[in-house]
Amino acid sequence: MTESELAQATERLANSEEKFLSTVHLWVGASNALRDYLKENREYLNTHLKGFDSAIELMHSQIEMLREIAAGMDVIVKTSAETNATINENSERMKALLTKVESYFGSGEGLEYDN
Repeated sequence: MTESELAQATERLANSEEKFLSTVHLWVGASNALRDYLKENREYLNTHLKGFDSAIELMHSQIEMLREIAAGMDVIVKTSAETNATINENSERMKALLTKVESYFGSGEGLEYDN
């Protein structure tokens, strides 16, 4: 090998090393960008996961609240039914009392008084 061939080979080797080094830098940069992207994506997904966990907790508390409301409504319905039954019973008793009073004193005609 002549001196000029050796110089050319050395120059080609130096160019190849520069290209290799440039490729390695690009690869490292791309790897770092991918790492950063994956890290941001993981943080984003963790945030969404926490949001879903919070939504699930909220739904469980709402379900419990709705069960309590339903139980309260059952009590109100039962109480209202008992109250209506009592009112109906008292109304029937009042009708019977009025019938007795009217049988003793009449239907009330002529009992209007001016105050």
